[in-house]
Amino acid sequence: MKQLLKTDLRRYFTNPLLWIAVLIALLFGAELGFNTIRNSNTYFMLDDFYPLLLLFALAAVLALLISSQHKDGIFRSKIIAGHRKSTVFLAELFAAMLVSAMLPAAFFLPVLLLSGKMLSNLPQAQLRLGIAAIFLVFLAFAALYVLFGISSRSRLAAAACCAGAAFLLYALNYYCNDALHAPERYVINLVYTDNDRRECYSSSAGQTITLPKDSGICWNADGILVGRDGQPVNFDGIALEEGADPIRHDIPHPKYVGGPLRAVLVVCDSLNPVRPLPAACSVFHYSAEEQNTPDDTGDTDDIGGIGGIGDIGMSAAQYRAAQYELLRKYLPWQLGGIAVFSLLGMLLFRRKELN
Repeated sequence: MKQLLKTDLRRYFTNPLLWIAVLIALLFGAELGFNTIRNSNTYFMLDDFYPLLLLFALAAVLALLISSQHKDGIFRSKIIAGHRKSTVFLAELFAAMLVSAMLPAAFFLPVLLLSGKMLSNLPQAQLRLGIAAIFLVFLAFAALYVLFGISSRSRLAAAACCAGAAFLLYALNYYCNDALHAPERYVINLVYTDNDRRECYSSSAGQTITLPKDSGICWNADGILVGRDGQPVNFDGIALEEGADPIRHDIPHPKYVGGPLRAVLVVCDSLNPVRPLPAACSVFHYSAEEQNTPDDTGDTDDIGGIGGIGDIGMSAAQYRAAQYELLRKYLPWQLGGIAVFSLLGMLLFRRKELN
C-alpha cells in the first residue's frame, strides 16, 4: 500500500497539469487578497465562484490522470505485480485526496497572508469550520472523480463526466434549497386602511395586501377571496371569470415540493458535496463597518450588527452564525458522502475487467 501510494503521488507530482491547477489556485487566492487591500481593508467576501472553478480544475487533473492508467496498462500491471484490487483503489483514492487538498491549500495561502488581519476579526471557530468545510468539499469531489476516473478508459469521457457531475451537483444544490426550504403554505393577509390602496409588499412567509376599508373584499368561511356580493373576485374587486380558480387565503407555496419526490430530494441534498459550499464561503464575509457591540445573542465580539443584510433582516453576525450552524449540521453528511462515493468506487473497480 505504501509503495503504491508513493508511485501514485510521483505520477501526480511529475505531471504539469497538477502544477497548472495549483498555480491557478494561487492566482485566485492572490486576486482575492489584493482585492481586500484595494478596498483599504474595509471589506472581504469569499464568493463560491472561486472554489467552483477549482473543482473543475481538479476534475481535469484527476479524470485525465486516473483514466489514462487504463490505456497505459498501469492498473493491470499493479494487479500482475501481486496487489489486490481493493489496495490499488485505496492507494489511488488517498493519492487523489491528497492532491485535491493542495488546491484549497494553495488558494487560502495568499488569502490568509494578504487578508489575515481582517479575517482575524471573525470568530475563529466559524473561520476554522469554514476552511475545514471547503477542504471536505474537495475531498468529497476527489472521491467522486475517482469513481468516474476508474469507470472510463477514455480520458475525454472521464473529464466530461467529472465536469458534468460538478455542474449538475451545483445546480441540484440550488434546486433543493428552493424546494426543501420553501414554506409549505403560502398565506395571503389582507390589511385595511382608511386611505386609498397602498403598495402591496411580500415576504418569504407570505404576501400582505393593503386594501381600502370600504372595498368590501374579504375572505369567506372557505378561505376564498370574495366581494360584497359574496362572489369570488381578484384583489381589485373585479369578479373572476367563470371557471377561473378563486384566490385562496392559504395555498401551497409555488416552490414547495412534497410527497415521495421530497424524500428523494432530502437524500440528494444531504449527500450533495456542494451543499455546504455557499455556507462555508459565507462565514468569511466581513466588513470593517461592523461595530464592536453585543449582538442579539448577548455575546460581545468584533462582529456586532451592521444592520440588515439585503432582505434577510439580520445582522452580519447573525447571518454568519446561521451559516455556521448549517455547516455543523452538514458536516456528518459530508463524511457520509465521502464514504458512499468511496465504497461505490471500490465495488465498481473490483468488478471491472482490466486489460
